[in-house]
Amino acid sequence: MTSRATPSTSFQDLHRQKTELTSYTQTTFHCGIYFEEQPEDDAATVDDCSHTMCRSCLRDFVCSKIQEHRLPILCPICTAVDKKPKPAVISRFLVEQISITEEQFQVWTEMDLAEVSVFIQCRECSGFAFVEDLEETMVIMYPEQDCYHVWCKECQQTIDLDGPEHSCDGSSELDNLLKEQGWKYCPSTYLLHFRI
Repeated sequence: MTSRATPSTSFQDLHRQKTELTSYTQTTFHCGIYFEEQPEDDAATVDDCSHTMCRSCLRDFVCSKIQEHRLPILCPICTAVDKKPKPAVISRFLVEQISITEEQFQVWTEMDLAEVSVFIQCRECSGFAFVEDLEETMVIMYPEQDCYHVWCKECQQTIDLDGPEHSCDGSSELDNLLKEQGWKYCPSTYLLHFRI
């Protein structure tokens, strides 16, 4: 004789099985570009606007902008769907997370540096490098380890960091030399008198 399960027991079993299955099922999110449900592990979220899309969509978008040499790279959902007047910018951290190629990342880094720095040539070693905050400084230091040449942005003269304070007209250096050598200015002709 077979026993039949009572309806209440079946419902409890089904509920338990559903709960078990739910714990094994991966959660999903709605991709803002594909407009489809995607596994949550594939989500990429833009920091400033919190728009979420799948990594492959964002990777394709970022790679196309890198190929076009366009920076900053703006959130595609902000610009295309929401049409925000100030769209969010894709951060360096997010670009690192979406697995672009090393070559593409190098191009992105160079473009990112170019936004805030100036490409210069060293007068000493003839090398090239990016220098940041060039507008805010009068002294330029070439940042390569083998050189570290320092010069004045205004007059382009080499600056000795261990020497006297630099002046473009040379007056500060001359005053320092006078003190070191014991020389004096001639009061009537502004010529130097040398101590004999």
